[in-house]
Amino acid sequence: MNIHPADGPDSNAALLYARSSTLPAPLEPWLDLTALLGFERIAVQVPDAPHVDALAAAWALHCFFLARGKRPLLFHVGSAESLTPPVREMLAQLDIPLRHQPAPFIWDGLCVTVGEAAPVACREHALIDTRRPRGPLPPLHDVRPYLGSRCTLVWMLLRQADFTVDAALGTALYYGLYRESNAFKEMRFPLDLDMRDTLPVDRRLFDALERANLSLGDLAATAQALGSLDYHAEERCVLVNVLPCDESVLDFIGTLSMRVSAVDCAVIFSETAHGLRFCVRSAVREVQALDLGRWLAAPEEDVAGGGRTSAGGVIPGAPHDRENMGAAAFFLHRVRAYLSAYDVVDCATAKPLSAQGARAFQKLPVTQAYVRSVDCAPVGTVLHIRMLEGDIFVPVAEDVLLLIGVQGEVYPIREDVFTRKYTAGQETAREEHAYPPVVLAPGGERIFLHERARVCTSREERVLAMPLQRGLKLFTFWDSESYMLGQPGDWLVQTKNAPQDQYIITQELFPRLYRAVHSVGVQK
Repeated sequence: MNIHPADGPDSNAALLYARSSTLPAPLEPWLDLTALLGFERIAVQVPDAPHVDALAAAWALHCFFLARGKRPLLFHVGSAESLTPPVREMLAQLDIPLRHQPAPFIWDGLCVTVGEAAPVACREHALIDTRRPRGPLPPLHDVRPYLGSRCTLVWMLLRQADFTVDAALGTALYYGLYRESNAFKEMRFPLDLDMRDTLPVDRRLFDALERANLSLGDLAATAQALGSLDYHAEERCVLVNVLPCDESVLDFIGTLSMRVSAVDCAVIFSETAHGLRFCVRSAVREVQALDLGRWLAAPEEDVAGGGRTSAGGVIPGAPHDRENMGAAAFFLHRVRAYLSAYDVVDCATAKPLSAQGARAFQKLPVTQAYVRSVDCAPVGTVLHIRMLEGDIFVPVAEDVLLLIGVQGEVYPIREDVFTRKYTAGQETAREEHAYPPVVLAPGGERIFLHERARVCTSREERVLAMPLQRGLKLFTFWDSESYMLGQPGDWLVQTKNAPQDQYIITQELFPRLYRAVHSVGVQK
């Protein structure tokens, strides 16, 4: 996404894309791998039918324990027939010492399970996963549902333990994320991006692994699916039910669907033992694939990832059975509900809020932070900024500042607009965000914005605001391609003297930022 300086939104309103309920837990790992070295006997378990992501993450743990003087066992209790072509290729190319242990299996020591697997009788159990287990968590655990891959979680643990990842292990972790995120299309959290960008990767080895993705059965599933796709003209949507297969088959069919002018969006899905695996594709700006994916998966949290045009995930269990319908009917019902739940407004043609019964509010002073773009790079270059909401690219200029909002979101803002709306201070800004925003400089350097930021306080000013009665997708005048998403109860806000400067603030955040001027009517 390219963002250019503009008058921008009421920036102390925080990023109107993310709600506090979706913010992750603190990023410091809950498990300390070095503390686990106190166990004499250590085993690392992968799911019974191991997949690439869990296998790569488990092998990374095996490498760590081996390098620290232990003799770990890497095992699964599934049958040899459960090994897929990609897993077999990984085992062969990387010489991963995965052992099969027939059930029931007893281990006199610590068993670290990566992903959901058959229970093993052991002295101590630790769980590392990106999905919440069905049962209670063991005392030793690190579960991060917001991450796109178990490989990312283990990579975090290895970094904390000062363990150096070599090219072979880096390629395995990279390949695990690649597979779990549908060729990087469904990543949503910046730590996944950080791992992808920094791992040492053997490209020839990765290419060899990537070529082993499909089986003849996957080709047969593709042919079957293409022969039975379901098109719904009113919604301009394609639904495709695919037999259990490799995730890349869903991606291929979704990409193919977007080559048809009559199709605005597509949902490709497969019923698996873990639940409904699905991918979403969108070709229109009014439907962002990630939003639709999250709607399809609701009320489950953190099961869908992706971006504007591509998303996907796995809905645990069989939600269609709970609603007494088939999988295709389930997805069609949810697509229709999503499309009817939101109004779409473009600020370029929107009516002023003063004509819609809005009330007047006074902005409260809120402390934020700012950095001059020239303090990060020379004029004329482009800053690549990574934050919780995604990556943005900002051209560096003398009059361009970077405003850091209350949730760590970054806005480019012209200096004249900044001077009008904010009072600059000299105190150093404090880092209090789930993921501190960072500039990714050429050559791999990372510039943490808070290390160069100063505080600023928003000036009091009048705005017009009204609560939303329905969902709203708002295309702002500073970004005509990405909409702000508002839910009933959120607030639509307009700068008082700029009718086209409208934006959305969540209902949780609004009372912290504004107070009413009048109980009724509009301030004249």
